[in-house]
Amino acid sequence: MVRLTIDYIRKTVHKPHESSKNADDFLKKITHLSLPEKSIDSIADLSSVKNLTVLYLHHNNLQVIENLCRNECLTHLYLQHNQISKMENLNGIKQLRKLYLGYNCISVIEGLDAVSALEELHVENQQLLPGETIYFDPRTVKNLSCLRILDISSNNVASISDLKDLKVIEKLNANNNALCDLTAVCETICHWPRVEQLDFQSNEITREPKYKDKIIASTKYLRSLDTKDINDITRSFIHRFELVKEERREKMLKASDVQTPFSDEIASIAEHLPPGLRQAVSASVKKEAIPRAKSLTLSLMQVPVHSPGFLSDDSAMANHGLQARPSRRVSNAENLTRSRQKAEKDCQTSLLQLEDVITTTSSTPKLQK
Repeated sequence: MVRLTIDYIRKTVHKPHESSKNADDFLKKITHLSLPEKSIDSIADLSSVKNLTVLYLHHNNLQVIENLCRNECLTHLYLQHNQISKMENLNGIKQLRKLYLGYNCISVIEGLDAVSALEELHVENQQLLPGETIYFDPRTVKNLSCLRILDISSNNVASISDLKDLKVIEKLNANNNALCDLTAVCETICHWPRVEQLDFQSNEITREPKYKDKIIASTKYLRSLDTKDINDITRSFIHRFELVKEERREKMLKASDVQTPFSDEIASIAEHLPPGLRQAVSASVKKEAIPRAKSLTLSLMQVPVHSPGFLSDDSAMANHGLQARPSRRVSNAENLTRSRQKAEKDCQTSLLQLEDVITTTSSTPKLQK
């Protein structure tokens, strides 16, 4: 077990022939302290090192962040590749600007409510349980008003919607995660007016159609997507194309608003027409545009609905811009004709039988005489 103490710093860093004879004066002059790969597992009170601004403790055995609140001048803290499981005891470091916590065991981004000066946060590649992901404390995210760079890669992140409040973010590294909703991602980055670099490699959203175009269209100044540069010409073309699409969409909505009442009027008129004609009008209303519907209305006003051959004459219907009657209607008309012909034959048969009866009746008395 190795504990980081003032004595340990004196023994490890202090070199009498290069510094003052007074050890206390030497500690006051230290601004950068680099102690990586020293098997350090705990941190003691380092308040004697008053001017410490950069502390390198990566690749050690630390499990807890402790005893750094009194080092008010600390601006850079490197704690990656340790065994830290919780972000704590950091609110007292008011001037902290860069925090490196990658390759630890952190599952919640928290404990930074008072660290309002933080500009870079690196929490990539956390050792999480299967199926576990990183959670962003809303209070912490809301107070990270100066955060410009965020690295959350390889953390099984399924959504970045909780990061909308990062208004000044310029670079996000979210590669190798579980992002699958491209629409939600675009809605989030729309809230980042200054974002310039985005990395979504090895996510499901990269397989979506028009992935690149949709991401670029959601930003204004994006210069790099998935480590590939985006030139001004490409960005301007995509933005203009999206504007044209939006204008067309608005025109279509306005046209549909105008077309709906007219179609309803045609449908109400068609209710008073015969079944075959009503079906043809309904099909025309569904398929034709407004000008076509108007011409159809004029044609209907000129068609003699009660004309004897209207239902059976397909050519007449075609001349008026209507579809031919369905085969079912034609067969019904033929059946009606056949029924009429049968009725006439039955009537004639009945008349003949009546004449026979009259003849027989009139001839019977003569036979008796």
